[in-house]
Amino acid sequence: MPSPDQISAPASRAQRARLAAEVRTLLDRLLAAPARPGVSRADLAEERAWWSDEDRPLVAAVRRSFLVRQLALRAADSAGSWRTSVSYIGDADPADQRVCGYDYDRAELRLAAGSAWARPYPWTDEQTPAQVWYSRTGMAAITAWALAVARIAAVLGPVRVVSNRLYHETAVLFRSMDLTRVAFTTCQDIEEIVHTGTDSTTPVVVFLDSSRPFGDAAAVGRVLSATTPGQVPLVVWDNTCASTAQPPAGEPDRPLLLIRSHVKLDQFGLEFSPLGSLALLAGQQDWATRLRALIPECLMVTGGCASPTALRLLDALGLPDHDWARAANRLLRAANGVGARVLAEGLAGAFRVVTNDHRCFVEVHVLDIPGPADPGSSAPWPPWDAFDVRLTELERRAQARDLPVWKSASFGFHYTGLSWYGSDDPGEEPHTVLRVCFGMHDPEVAAAVARTVVEVLSEGSAP
Repeated sequence: MPSPDQISAPASRAQRARLAAEVRTLLDRLLAAPARPGVSRADLAEERAWWSDEDRPLVAAVRRSFLVRQLALRAADSAGSWRTSVSYIGDADPADQRVCGYDYDRAELRLAAGSAWARPYPWTDEQTPAQVWYSRTGMAAITAWALAVARIAAVLGPVRVVSNRLYHETAVLFRSMDLTRVAFTTCQDIEEIVHTGTDSTTPVVVFLDSSRPFGDAAAVGRVLSATTPGQVPLVVWDNTCASTAQPPAGEPDRPLLLIRSHVKLDQFGLEFSPLGSLALLAGQQDWATRLRALIPECLMVTGGCASPTALRLLDALGLPDHDWARAANRLLRAANGVGARVLAEGLAGAFRVVTNDHRCFVEVHVLDIPGPADPGSSAPWPPWDAFDVRLTELERRAQARDLPVWKSASFGFHYTGLSWYGSDDPGEEPHTVLRVCFGMHDPEVAAAVARTVVEVLSEGSAP
């Protein structure tokens, strides 16, 4: 991933200017106040001179701001706590009051009434109020929910979680959670999910993943309309790859839990700041009551609570902005569409290129490299090691051509992210999948990135 000094995005320059202005304001106040022993006015004046030049790499300014914070804590009695420097440096950021209050001992985030973050979905209103919790990542949100379901099953009895095909990391999580009273089942289509929900002798929780087929708003509506709360007491929708403006059809007659991985700051040329959320809609049923009590606990004990710094920084940048997000997603999906076409044409015959409807990423199924051995096995994976070497070369070659490509498990916006995993989809031999998340690029950049992927992958049928 690029460091901030490698980026020249306008938002980076604006953030650097804002940071410099904050530091100058702080230093001016310290210079006007009586100096404390051990801090010379010359030190303060020298630091003020450094910050008078805003034409610095952002990463250097961020690092230097932490030194200024230390200087400020030594220089004035009024700066006796880091709570007085909640952004990078300086006085308390207004966002600290506007976005959230924070209990530092228990790590529970409490959103202020009226905050934009209290309504991450623009279609929710007073008639469908949401209880919202934020987590460090989308996967942390899913982990907290799964643990909460396990706690509920321990009290109420066995529960079946049925889903469509899952995002790879979610599938790994569910396989890893060998829970005594919770069984995870993957279905092949929405009608199989509905059939399972109506015929099961134990309560069924439906989990729909928007990164895979039949994981969209229509599928959520189908489950809600074709099952009853007695059969399916909870529906969960990971809608990361769906628009926040796209509500599920119909009013939920039972708890509906919305899980999302939110905007990442690499869109602004900064190191990314991941954030996940859980929003519980509707329902005064027993499951809703239990989830409201358990989700904060499960976030807390797993270290999954959101960082207040992430929320403050996002708020300082004017996020969430739903109109801006829709425009950004259009660019992202257009870039993935261009990249997919180039990959499909250039890799025809040797590889299988798969694009899902959401177009958040493109999959290249590398069929001549086996997937991982049994997860419990100690057998080495030399093909994977060799594949990693090839992708490292792909990354190096792209950067030599000024193309922003990085090996990363994250969705990319400012860059193209590469990640790979072993697929064990039903009906197929285990094989390796390269996931290419084309960034929010112009068409010619996306095409150039795709041609580089084709070039490196085509240099041999196997690494």
